[in-house]
Amino acid sequence: MKCLSCIHLLVVALACGCFNPAGVAETSSATTGETSTTGTSTGSPGSSIGTPTTGLGTSTSGVTSTGSPTGTGESGSTSTTGLSSQTGTESTGSTTDASGTTDTSCGNGTLENGEVCDDGNTVNDDGCSDTCERDAVFVFVTNQVLQPMALGNAADVDKLCTNAAGDGAAVPEVAKSSKWMGWVSFDGSAAVDRLGNSTLPYRHTQPDYAMVAMSAADVVGDNLDASIHFDEHGVMVAEDGVECGDTNVWTGTNAVGMQAGETCMNWMSGDINATGMTGSIHDVDDGWTAVDACPCSVPRRIYCFEVRNE
Repeated sequence: MKCLSCIHLLVVALACGCFNPAGVAETSSATTGETSTTGTSTGSPGSSIGTPTTGLGTSTSGVTSTGSPTGTGESGSTSTTGLSSQTGTESTGSTTDASGTTDTSCGNGTLENGEVCDDGNTVNDDGCSDTCERDAVFVFVTNQVLQPMALGNAADVDKLCTNAAGDGAAVPEVAKSSKWMGWVSFDGSAAVDRLGNSTLPYRHTQPDYAMVAMSAADVVGDNLDASIHFDEHGVMVAEDGVECGDTNVWTGTNAVGMQAGETCMNWMSGDINATGMTGSIHDVDDGWTAVDACPCSVPRRIYCFEVRNE
């Protein structure tokens, strides 16, 4: 009777829900947990139940932040946009840097399109202007003294001056490679005929760049603005005050640039009794080119002019 009463009480308890065996509780708990997970997963349409979609979504966001899209939809699209923006920025920066480091201004020391010269500065009256155009030509008296027979002919004396200019420490770089002429007349070759027709002013070489004449036309028929007393190295030849002395230079040329009567027999004689016309490097009137007929036995300097034909 007691056993039948216990069974009866158990049945009643089960029917009322007042007693849950341990095995049943575990099954119910597991089912509830799975249902909870499934509920979280259904935030992404089309996702399979039981697949942790929220976890994958978090992973996709992490990949997107590095610019490597691994999924589809808005996150992948955002990643692609990020890469496109980054690529555009790098391209623009490279172009800016390239143009920013290119110096194309006058005075940078590099000859570029549109420039006649570029001497590395923007100083005027030194042969190359602040717009990189020639603004002067030059003249000097040679450091070397020469016997008349060393002059040779017109081509020889012009070459002598061109070489002296190329080696001259005071000759501006812009003029070193120019053609030069020796202010000496020969039979059939007057000095003025080889001078050229420059409209630019003639100036001393360094150190002072003083103006000597306004143009080639002003070299003859008018007084000079300054005497020609600096050599190609910038050394001033001192006045010695002696007739036919050290400051007399061979010219064989009169005040209008033509051949004078005395030329040491067309520069072929070193005889003491022969004479050649000389100029004085400290004169600015006609005497700069024709002052004294001096003995051909004494070596003398010559004038050198840069040649420019326009």
